[in-house]
Amino acid sequence: MACELGTGETEIFPQRRSLLTHVRPIIDTTSATGSISFRNRVSDTASATGQTSMHSTGTIPFHRSARYFKINLQVPASTTWSDAQGLDVEAIREGYR
Repeated sequence: MACELGTGETEIFPQRRSLLTHVRPIIDTTSATGSISFRNRVSDTASATGQTSMHSTGTIPFHRSARYFKINLQVPASTTWSDAQGLDVEAIREGYR
């Protein structure tokens, strides 16, 4: 069976925008793909990226600037895996000039 894991929506840096650059799934397969939903205000409708494959470095690259993010991880059916522990998020806090 296919598997989908996801986070709740969060501000990576509270009260700041963030530039999300990579997500590293802590899972024992290289077949995982990921997507993110993002928005700038609570009242905005969330936008989403398409599915992005994991690189040989073990990360899924993104380049999105927003305030709120939700991260989704998908593992296709027929994939052999047994352990998923979480996600490491690489992001840069954005500020004002």
